[in-house]
Amino acid sequence: DNNSASVALMFRTPLEVGQRLPVTRAFAGGGWGLVAPEVGSQEVWISFGVEGFQASAAEGWLEVTGVRPLAFTMDITVAAPAGPEIRLAETGEFRRTEERRTCN
Repeated sequence: DNNSASVALMFRTPLEVGQRLPVTRAFAGGGWGLVAPEVGSQEVWISFGVEGFQASAAEGWLEVTGVRPLAFTMDITVAAPAGPEIRLAETGEFRRTEERRTCN
């Protein structure tokens, strides 16, 4: 459907293909940047929000299927105090690209 959702994942690097990490916590926030120091080397945190729903709890796993670019399969269930559980069973691929343009 046309719902606007946001998803952010926090984990430590480096990662290896075949690594399967438990999702241990939900947080509110997102974007590219440095990982909070309390995220362990063998866990993933997730932020998930959609139309007034912000996850406050999460459980599941993320399996690394590639590292250049970063690719994974995940099966994560998120929940909020005043909302239903939502299951995220997806695959994803992320890459960072840099673009430079000459100023006129």
